[in-house]
Amino acid sequence: LLPKRTICGRYVFAIGGNPEAANLAGINTRWITMKVFMIMGVLATIAAAISSARQNSSTNALGTLDELLVIAAAVIGGTSLAGGSGTVLGAML
Repeated sequence: LLPKRTICGRYVFAIGGNPEAANLAGINTRWITMKVFMIMGVLATIAAAISSARQNSSTNALGTLDELLVIAAAVIGGTSLAGGSGTVLGAML
């Protein structure tokens, strides 16, 4: 109903049928195409968030205590906890 009765919907149909003819008819094909891609990106994001929530694929505790592993790696690499200097190579080691 919306694609057939709104101006934007008619523009999308025109671009889908023949982009060159739509451009010659005065439709800004690049702007409409960009707008359609942005709308589809937002809808895909919403669908992914809903799907992730329904499947319980992540929890609030995801990544808990990972910062302690990073601090331990930096200390083992030679960085001082009291401040001062450490090397990038030592922290990466």
